[in-house]
Amino acid sequence: GETLGVVRDQLVVAGAAREGRLSRALEAVRGDYDLILIDCGPNLDQLVINALTAADGALVVTQTKLWSANGLAKLLDTITQVQQSYNPRLRVAGVVLNQHESRTVGGGHWASEIEAAAEARGLPLLTPPVPKRQAIADATEESIGLDEGDADSRELAAIYDGYLTQLTGRN
Repeated sequence: GETLGVVRDQLVVAGAAREGRLSRALEAVRGDYDLILIDCGPNLDQLVINALTAADGALVVTQTKLWSANGLAKLLDTITQVQQSYNPRLRVAGVVLNQHESRTVGGGHWASEIEAAAEARGLPLLTPPVPKRQAIADATEESIGLDEGDADSRELAAIYDGYLTQLTGRN
């Protein structure tokens, strides 16, 4: 198979209709899957534009911090631009508060700000927030699923399972 670097280069190299390259590549397999998840980094580069052009929905993951709230506004503007220029079916499927520290003043403040911004834009906020835990790094390092770990890991697995239910409407 091709390495991720080669695929990335093929998606972002200049040329006609480069925004739709991933979308066209996925057309051949779209019907084979219930859900295709495209995980993108927090930057707004050509890879993200390709992913948004290919997507039906964007799951926006943000932290309850000032810089995350500012980044959220930029991402939502980018989603609107992609809707208008390349993909009118694109919608925000949900907003997730990640690595949330509910016991800090900043965490509580920015959670409220992000919740209010999501509500003002009519965006669904998935609940509950994902608490800040070491469990994800530990599970990755141990090559086990969150549902196979300790109580903290299983709590996170249950939260993610709940998100799937909220996103798909299926139990």
